[in-house]
Amino acid sequence: MTVNSISQTFLAPPTTSVTLGRRLYANTTGLITFKSGFWSIGSWGKYLPAQLARADRSALSVALTTTKRDGSGWTLETQAGVIANHISADWSTRVIGGLKVKVGAAVGTDTGINAFVDGEGKVTTNVRAGMMVQLAIGGGVTMRLK
Repeated sequence: MTVNSISQTFLAPPTTSVTLGRRLYANTTGLITFKSGFWSIGSWGKYLPAQLARADRSALSVALTTTKRDGSGWTLETQAGVIANHISADWSTRVIGGLKVKVGAAVGTDTGINAFVDGEGKVTTNVRAGMMVQLAIGGGVTMRLK
């Protein structure tokens, strides 16, 4: 069980997410996450700017994930919320030289249709480097360097 609480503004109580996980099979774990979104206690949180109130609404997600010792595995997730609904999947594996490669895709009301490729590996004993390229229909191409 994991509980995260983040205060983005003093105008409202912190948003909170609670995740419950349970191993279902040898390498497969099921996860359920509840995200509270913005909420109020009396007048505290009642008068949020419209941009903040729309940005973070409550949602419930259900996921299945697998992981092996070498870091390879897959994840399937679905989320239903007030604004953000999506279905996503990703798969990762280790390739030559210990490079970890991850590919994934999502379809949702908040993200549209997108896909990504991510690679990460060790440069030295204490230094890692990576690059991710994401293609989103209606959002263009994004490249991130780590």
